[in-house]
Amino acid sequence: MNLDSSVIRTYLQLQAGHFSDYLSAEQSYAEQPLLSTSLTRVAAAPLISIRTAAIAAGIATDYYSLIGLQRGSGYWISEQRQTPLQAGDLIFIHASESFTFHFDRHYEVVSFNLPRWVVDDVPPHGTVWPGTGDSDGTAHDLVSLMASRYRQMQQGDFRYRQNTEARLLRAVAVMAAQQTPKQDSLQLVQQLIRQHAADEALNTDWLVRRSGFSRRYLFKLFSQQPCSLNQFIFRTRLEHAYLGLTDPQALIRPVNDIALSSGFKSQAHFSRLFRQHFSVAPGAIRRQLKDTIGRDIIHYG
Repeated sequence: MNLDSSVIRTYLQLQAGHFSDYLSAEQSYAEQPLLSTSLTRVAAAPLISIRTAAIAAGIATDYYSLIGLQRGSGYWISEQRQTPLQAGDLIFIHASESFTFHFDRHYEVVSFNLPRWVVDDVPPHGTVWPGTGDSDGTAHDLVSLMASRYRQMQQGDFRYRQNTEARLLRAVAVMAAQQTPKQDSLQLVQQLIRQHAADEALNTDWLVRRSGFSRRYLFKLFSQQPCSLNQFIFRTRLEHAYLGLTDPQALIRPVNDIALSSGFKSQAHFSRLFRQHFSVAPGAIRRQLKDTIGRDIIHYG
């Protein structure tokens, strides 16, 4: 093992601190070190993992993870956006950034953890490659490869670990090359909605005036998406509220204030939509934040 690697150092610290002893009965965590990288498998039912700024500050800034969702569905939530995740999806995260993983039922993930210096191109924080709908199956195949390599790992098998690391690093390079940074019309409208989600006046007519697109074109943009235009607006407002509920600086802020400042007209309306979307009440998120701050435990994806 390369002790100059932030991934290996973190792995050794977790082992020395008996990290697994602090997990609940519903959580399973195990990590396999390679050379400078590692493979981690996590299963839980359910899990709301909040990486606050204080926790993120304790993680090496060159520590990254490519996380593959083997089973279940949920959300990855950051200050930029809320991203639905389905089985087969891959997401690349910068571990020293703040974010939240929200899974309201059983899920399983495997992650390839790597330091910055072993890759040439690093995808942006939160880059997602969907496992469904991609013509070549790259994301889904890589999730399967990570899982199979983890299962077949043998203690002390240096050559297998070396080969695994090399194969996965090549795969990361391929995934990084598939990035498409160009913004299309849909992305521009989604960005506009995210920037003004807290504005109660945000609706279709408001978007027509601000975007310059017609109502017909706006609805057409969302016609092939998982949710309609109006559903996306509500989902983005829920995302805005979720971030408020997981902000340690707003721990004593009333839920009603968060609901109103996220564009909802009443707490009752907000609470109903929140529970429908996330399968938990807003108060449960607030309790999880208090618990996270109290335990100060890092959950690795």
